Amino acid sequence: METELKFEIDAECAAGLRLRLGLSGDGRRLRSVYYDTPDLALKAEGFVLRVRHKGDGWVQGIKKADRGRLFSRHEWETTLTSEALDFEAIDKTPLGKVLTAERRAALQAAFEVDVVRTQRDLDLDGAVIEVALDEGEVRADGRRTPIHEIELELKTGDPAALFALARDLDCECMDLCFITKSARGFALAAGEAPGAVGFRYPPLKPDQTAAEGFRAIAAAALAQIAANAAVLRQHRNGEALHQLRVGLRHLRSAISLFEPLISPGAVQGIKGDLRWLARACDGARDLDVFMEGAFAEAAAAAPNTSGLTDLTLTLENRRNQAHVQARRDVGERRFRTLMLETAAWVEAGDWADDPERAGLRATELKPFAQDLLERARHRVAKRAKALDAPDQAARHRLRVACKTLRYAAAYFAPVFGNAEAARDYIRLAGEAQDVLGGLTDIVSSEALCAEMASGPNGAPAQPFAAGYLAGRLNAGEAAALKASRKAVRKLLKSEPFW
Repeated sequence: METELKFEIDAECAAGLRLRLGLSGDGRRLRSVYYDTPDLALKAEGFVLRVRHKGDGWVQGIKKADRGRLFSRHEWETTLTSEALDFEAIDKTPLGKVLTAERRAALQAAFEVDVVRTQRDLDLDGAVIEVALDEGEVRADGRRTPIHEIELELKTGDPAALFALARDLDCECMDLCFITKSARGFALAAGEAPGAVGFRYPPLKPDQTAAEGFRAIAAAALAQIAANAAVLRQHRNGEALHQLRVGLRHLRSAISLFEPLISPGAVQGIKGDLRWLARACDGARDLDVFMEGAFAEAAAAAPNTSGLTDLTLTLENRRNQAHVQARRDVGERRFRTLMLETAAWVEAGDWADDPERAGLRATELKPFAQDLLERARHRVAKRAKALDAPDQAARHRLRVACKTLRYAAAYFAPVFGNAEAARDYIRLAGEAQDVLGGLTDIVSSEALCAEMASGPNGAPAQPFAAGYLAGRLNAGEAAALKASRKAVRKLLKSEPFW
């Protein structure tokens, strides 16, 4: 089992880290060839198979993610006498059970990673940590992508030491990264350009513990946030901004769902930082939704509305400024600190050692998930009354409850095995969340139009266009409310799959 933290860096940062960490010398070249079948069967099973040439020999490596930990992977290595795969050694690992004769015959080189690694071991508070600086590239089918990474791998000791070292380094350009070299290679081989990354649901199992389930979901959320932040640091991307917010919602939902495992007050600081990041992204995303939805429809329906051109320019200017600010925020030290401290808390926080909740943490995931789902469903039923009263805050809480139920159903669906019933239930929860989200969008858009109509913005005719838009939105609110009642009622009448 290997436990490591990995950070993306740039060339200037690499030079500074060499000096600070005492990484002397030219390093050694490591050339690794990664193997899989044409249909990527090993990748689908969660395995990575490679042969690495280092020095005068070769090492065969097999890796598999640990289903219940953020930064741990199972690893099996075998020294080889040539570049050829050693199937006898493979058969002694879990990979041997899924590598059928047909798959063995189909194995081929998928891509290669060629880096120069400079490394040393550090002793820190009784832990031994290997520090490795990798600089090079990934190659596949004539395409190349650069690699600049620093890895902190725990050899012995407490995982908390990894985070202590990362805090001590406190480098302005060290961005916590969850993308493995193999993932980069597979993306390059497929010709996929870096872009927005959706949430990847972890394959939870009934015999996992509640703590393992929480860590797996949190890991997926953090990986989504980190990947989309990396895209935003390079250029403006509305979908990446949206997916970063989705990752935030998953993380906040996971913390809320698994709250019974966590001591009161143990997560308040992290919740505050997550709210800061959500607010940093909300302005740009809300304007994206408005401009590409209600505003675009209204402009198309009546393009000659007085003041519409001026209002468009005002809103686009505000939208551009919001995107600039959001991109600036994900490049700041506060964001890097948030990512590191949240990861440290999930992986090695005090919540995992609280003796009063040890029994809950060790509970098998299936009964724990049943209780969580039932409570999430009950919360939706309780808050559904908000649709019978003009209370926008209560309607927002209902939407959050539907979102949490939908996420929980999707997280835990693999635990119960009834795929068709789970799929139908998740669809109904998603429909309720979507129509309630549409209702929320109408309210926030009306507020924006009111601001544009009354504030000291733009040309004199702009308030007329804002009023026109507000009238269209108000006309659609009754239909959205009716659809919300119908969707929530349908969800609550459906049979739970758990």
